[in-house]
Amino acid sequence: MANAQNCYRIVLSADSGYIPFSALLITTILHNAAKNDSLPRLPFVFHIQTDSGSARLLSSDCGSTESQLFMRFCEEAEQIYPCVILLHAMNEDDFANIPYFSTHTNHLSSYRLRLSSVIPSNTERVLYLDSDMLALADVRELFGIHLGEHIAGVVTDIRAYRPTFAAKNGKKSLTIPNYRNFNSGLLLLNYPRYCAENIEEQCLAFLAHYRTKMHDQDALNAVLMGKVYYLDFAWNCISERNAIGNRNLVFAPDSSDSQSFAHPFVSNIWLCNLTRAEHSSAQQSPKIIHYCNQKPWKSRYFYADDIGNPILAQWRELWWEAAAQTPVYANVLQHNNSFDVEALDRLNSFAHALNLLQLRIDRLRAPSRALSQLWKKLRFWK
Repeated sequence: MANAQNCYRIVLSADSGYIPFSALLITTILHNAAKNDSLPRLPFVFHIQTDSGSARLLSSDCGSTESQLFMRFCEEAEQIYPCVILLHAMNEDDFANIPYFSTHTNHLSSYRLRLSSVIPSNTERVLYLDSDMLALADVRELFGIHLGEHIAGVVTDIRAYRPTFAAKNGKKSLTIPNYRNFNSGLLLLNYPRYCAENIEEQCLAFLAHYRTKMHDQDALNAVLMGKVYYLDFAWNCISERNAIGNRNLVFAPDSSDSQSFAHPFVSNIWLCNLTRAEHSSAQQSPKIIHYCNQKPWKSRYFYADDIGNPILAQWRELWWEAAAQTPVYANVLQHNNSFDVEALDRLNSFAHALNLLQLRIDRLRAPSRALSQLWKKLRFWK
């Protein structure tokens, strides 16, 4: 394996179902590095944190179809650019105080809070990436960024988030003051300082004491407040079409923008951490696309409006172009885009639209029903 100081270490989190998406991200990272000769040609070491069941299923000793695909991918990935891909089974007991996200059956998204268990102690830089990403630039550039005394390089979240956390023990709640909250899908860690300040233990203690909505992301924002270096938004450019919907973005003010950031929180307004120029620049030239709201591997009709029309993920076509170039997993990924899957999702979207229509009809008929019942009562008492 590559020496701790002589490689680019990247941490991902994925169970067996997410491995194909991690493979796509890894493939785009390798291809971008392979065509760039201006940076040191050091190998990548990818550390994939996974649950114990997925680790067994993907193990070379298992002999399962999933295992064979994964082993083949590791071999073919190394032909694109020098790399090693390692699986690490995480202990779910370490995350017992963290609630599951609504659709999850494990703590996959929280495994990043134990990445020190898979990284050698003499490492200088570690890059954590969510698996629902697509790299369009060479991520080796990130490893050359000077973080100074900052513990992490992060990318601001698109939406300004000013949460108050209720204490689980009934004590005083905690309000996070105004600052640029970040999206934890990308973390460039100054690893010696990260370990020296026990960031992971602080995050787990925070989650044990406070009720959170975004869980690990909330904890990281609270613990790292004032200790982060903000990277260009292009490095974690959120696919926002479905996230924003019909809301209006109110951009942070700069010298060329007269809008005030002091805008009330209302349902159709999103306060944005970015200036208009920062947002526009990243949207035009994203370096890493983050599909954190609308997954591009879902069929076109998985996300639909109230009348059954598809809502397509922003930059969906770019993801599918990368899927076709992903070694071993291209056919697996294509299954999600098959005619059968799309037909079923289309039927579900129309069924949902019909249910919404019926609800609207029922609401319109409710007053007439009430009047009818009142009329019957009046006639009875005559």
